[in-house]
Amino acid sequence: WYAVEYGFVFLDQLYHSLLCKTLSMLFRAVQINGTSGYEEAAAQGLVAGVNAARAALGKGHLCLGRSQAYAGVMIDDLVTKGVDEPYRMLTSRAEHRILLRHDNADLRLTPVGREIGLVNDADWEAFCERRARLERGLAQASSTSLGVREAGGESFAGGATIAEALRRPEIVFDDIANRFPDPLPAEIGERVAIEIKCEGYVSRQRLAIEKAARTEGVAIPERFDYDSIRALSLEAREKLAKRRPRTLGAAGRIPGVTPSDVAILSVFVHRDRSAASC
Repeated sequence: WYAVEYGFVFLDQLYHSLLCKTLSMLFRAVQINGTSGYEEAAAQGLVAGVNAARAALGKGHLCLGRSQAYAGVMIDDLVTKGVDEPYRMLTSRAEHRILLRHDNADLRLTPVGREIGLVNDADWEAFCERRARLERGLAQASSTSLGVREAGGESFAGGATIAEALRRPEIVFDDIANRFPDPLPAEIGERVAIEIKCEGYVSRQRLAIEKAARTEGVAIPERFDYDSIRALSLEAREKLAKRRPRTLGAAGRIPGVTPSDVAILSVFVHRDRSAASC
């Protein structure tokens, strides 16, 4: 066995961009933030490096959301929850795992990479072509009749579409590949099948994200006085004052802060904003 020891800093000193709150233009990453593992270090290094470069150029910071990337989940966990042991990024930590699939990583993150200048013209054109093929395949699957009563050992009613066939767990792309009007490459066809099979679950998860977004993006003033809200529990006041979350959504993910605390905080934050606008 062996032991590894290293120093780390308290994570309430970090913004979601990995910018240090107390030292201007200092972005922190890897083990000093309390993480362990190569992937965790690489993801933080990428975000911190991008933001350091953008800050030097006078551009806005890159902050990935929890429904956008596992890196966003990890950084939000670190900043809002802190650590009491080395942090590893487990898929179980993400509440939107159906959206954060490896097969759709390019759809989620290539546009982000293009916007911040990390995707060159050739890669962007290849991505756009791949995305267009996927969209055409999905459109064809929804509008094209299967044309047969049996496929992949399954029976279908007359008029069933390719999409209806692919929704069945037993049916894979190879079973109905020859039913598409325009032949699809296997890679695109398999992604069409995955998108269709996950469609219902993805829709429900997006609705949950939209509902949560009503409070997620509500900003809390940086110098907000939590101690003045006596309706909050003492534990909530102490932890909110220490962590200084930037939004109501981040406040709700702090251990010890309950949904009722967030509801009370929301009332006072909106009241404070209304008073400031008068």
